[in-house]
Amino acid sequence: MIFADDYIVFVPNYAKVQKHSHSMMHLFLSQEPIELTTNKKHVATMFALDSFIPHSVEAVPLKTLLFLIDPTSLLGEVFAQKFLAEDIYCASLPDKLNFFLRQALRGNLSEIFPDFWTSLGLNLEVKKSRDKRIETVISGIKDRSLLFASIPELAQSVFLSESRLTHLFKETTGMTLKNYLLMNQMALAFQLVQNNMSITEAAHSAGFYDAAHLANLVRKTTGISLSEVFR
Repeated sequence: MIFADDYIVFVPNYAKVQKHSHSMMHLFLSQEPIELTTNKKHVATMFALDSFIPHSVEAVPLKTLLFLIDPTSLLGEVFAQKFLAEDIYCASLPDKLNFFLRQALRGNLSEIFPDFWTSLGLNLEVKKSRDKRIETVISGIKDRSLLFASIPELAQSVFLSESRLTHLFKETTGMTLKNYLLMNQMALAFQLVQNNMSITEAAHSAGFYDAAHLANLVRKTTGISLSEVFR
């Protein structure tokens, strides 16, 4: 796995994903067809999927790369503009992306960026304009200085009432502040386990009650078990 500011990317090592939804956008790239089901079955080698779209995957081919993209980021905004006029985008994998996929599948994930996003046709040079108070909250959660703050504490940090902050956050980003906090805490737990911390220690360090609390969230939001994530 690679954990960047605006996305997580990894090579899935599980066979089947139960129906689930969560706040991150998806990008699947594969050398073999993927069977993905929303309200109907889709078969393709490239999928873009919007946030909070319930979906399952019947079989994840071994030669697959999966991105989870933060929809609050500039990357998420331009990704949605290019691919997500509808909830799901299905296509054959373009030839120009095969090089990046082959590099990633050889274990060279860190070598494929940032040229990958350019090859995908995304312009990340534009500036994102939105409420500075929401930017402050998002930045603090991402750099973890505010990751463990309560919602009242977050509201106080930007001089808003709790109700105003939660309303403005949802209006600006399309997701609830609580969900955004949970997704970032889960990403931190994954990163800590990847860095050889035990699952129990990682769960506590990321703000969960215990490993079972983390495992339940993982199953609910990703459709796979915690053990499958780290298999």
